[in-house]
Amino acid sequence: MSTKEVQLTENNLLGIMYMLLDALVVSILFASVKLLTKTIPSNQVVFLYKFIVLIMILPWVFKDGFKTLITKKLPYYIIGGIFGTIATLCLMYSLKYIPIANVVSLNYLEKILLFLIGIFCFKELFSAAKLIAIIISFMGAIIVLQPELFSHIPEFSIPDIHYIFIAISIIFWVIYCIIVKLLGRTETVKTQTFYTVLISTILSSFVALFSWNLKEVMGIKILLPSGFIAIKNLSLDLSNILILLLVSLCYLTRSIASFKAFKHGELSIIMPFGYSKIIFSAIIGFYLFNEMPKVNEYIGYIMIIISGILLFRKFKT
Repeated sequence: MSTKEVQLTENNLLGIMYMLLDALVVSILFASVKLLTKTIPSNQVVFLYKFIVLIMILPWVFKDGFKTLITKKLPYYIIGGIFGTIATLCLMYSLKYIPIANVVSLNYLEKILLFLIGIFCFKELFSAAKLIAIIISFMGAIIVLQPELFSHIPEFSIPDIHYIFIAISIIFWVIYCIIVKLLGRTETVKTQTFYTVLISTILSSFVALFSWNLKEVMGIKILLPSGFIAIKNLSLDLSNILILLLVSLCYLTRSIASFKAFKHGELSIIMPFGYSKIIFSAIIGFYLFNEMPKVNEYIGYIMIIISGILLFRKFKT
């Protein structure tokens, strides 16, 4: 292998490692948020954990002075922050009303979109191995979630506002990932983390000021503000505070991991490893909620692992 090929291999390996870490902490984050939204509105949850993360990163960001603030890409951060914040708010809102299995399965459409964008927009190398691995991993995800997914097919024919929020989240998150990929070419992880968290905290704070309810306008259900939120009405007991801290730590870890994954690896190679989220979720579910995987789920897990091995062997040799 040439020096350039060796470097590409090493970068992709780093990208895969960070993507696996991202998948693990996201699985923990989803489960934690599901618990929190039982007593705290989702828009409040989003603001609170982003604000906590902002406080957590300040010592790290300003350790070497204010040079982290120096950037020529502030418009990109603002645009990315808008798309990322809307995507997060939509996802967390839908997570409260829709089974996690459905949310996870629909979010895998994001991986397919990013794979295609990596090939056609970033001119990443196309190969049969990549395509086969993508197909196998996607089929594995469907097999794992098949009972829940197919049992809810009738609901998709009805304009359910909660599923619409998932669709918005997927589209906006794909745009956010593209912006992160572009920023990763010149920006440091520290700069990316600071501006992303700062802007998303500011934006989510405005949403957190209000309580939101579905209202029918001209025959269409729209989520609209119905009044200000009183701080005293928030259920911030010790258990919720601890879970919020866990969510904040997971969010911070996944932010850094995703930045580094996009910076080092090719989108079309690293994104299939995001399917490991299913495996991590199954393990967490088994130990915390005594959820025993079914036969079809084991088959899906094996297919997902095989897809990862195919990609690894492709650029390892």
